[in-house]
Amino acid sequence: MINPYYGREFVGEKPLMAKEVKRKYRFHYLGLVHLPVSDEYVGCAFTQKIFKLCKMLVSLGHEVILYGAEGSNAECTQFIQTHTLQELRKQWGDPGNNENIGYDYHKEMFRHDFNGKETTLKRKYINRVLAHLSKNKKPDDFILNPMGTYFKEITKKSGLFLVCEPGIGYRGSCENIKLSKALTYRTLPMGVIILVKA
Repeated sequence: MINPYYGREFVGEKPLMAKEVKRKYRFHYLGLVHLPVSDEYVGCAFTQKIFKLCKMLVSLGHEVILYGAEGSNAECTQFIQTHTLQELRKQWGDPGNNENIGYDYHKEMFRHDFNGKETTLKRKYINRVLAHLSKNKKPDDFILNPMGTYFKEITKKSGLFLVCEPGIGYRGSCENIKLSKALTYRTLPMGVIILVKA
């Protein structure tokens, strides 16, 4: 029986422990367009979610291919640089600021295009990821989509069946396989869908 509050399987009152997985999997993890996946940007929840899950998957012996900006330092088996810091600064930085991401992120929110018009940098990111996937994917590879509809084009065009959204809890969730950090985050998108349909 599944306990809806904890997501664990129970027989009576005793939880069943997961057996050690002997098979190792291969994950294509979509990083971020607006930031490197780095422990430097601890204020960005998306960055830290990707950073920490990469570390966990690698520690379990899985292959993790991370796609992201120059300056990413998340633990992975292979890093595919999709864009440079210079491209990132050109898209979102202040004129004349050539340090890191091109603006002082300590004084303002991170700059991005989640809710606005698609930027040229996002288009480059999508094209570069799809080009790498087309040459290197295997039929039983996973794609980890940390941002739902923002990366839906990649997951749909990849041709891979095993697509997962790790850490849902934002609007725009779109994949069939979803992992939530907590019950609150799992039920929030469902409640929004029910309200919209009503």
